[in-house]
Amino acid sequence: MVQKRAVHTRSIVDRKDRAGWEMNGKTHIYERAKTHLETIIKQHPGSPLSEEKAKALDDVVSAIAKDAGVEIPLAKP
Repeated sequence: MVQKRAVHTRSIVDRKDRAGWEMNGKTHIYERAKTHLETIIKQHPGSPLSEEKAKALDDVVSAIAKDAGVEIPLAKP
């Protein structure tokens, strides 16, 4: 059985009428979602990757980029 997760739509989806939306700055859903995501990231910054995991990810990304015919700069540790 699939477990449902809470989605924080109240701060993203605006159910106001047009006048209320305009009065509150006419922000688009993309802008509200971005602001909400930035808040979540600030509250839950996560853990840094180990050097081993970071290198493994860099290797995978480099291989995919090479197959696609592009070169991308990777962050140096």
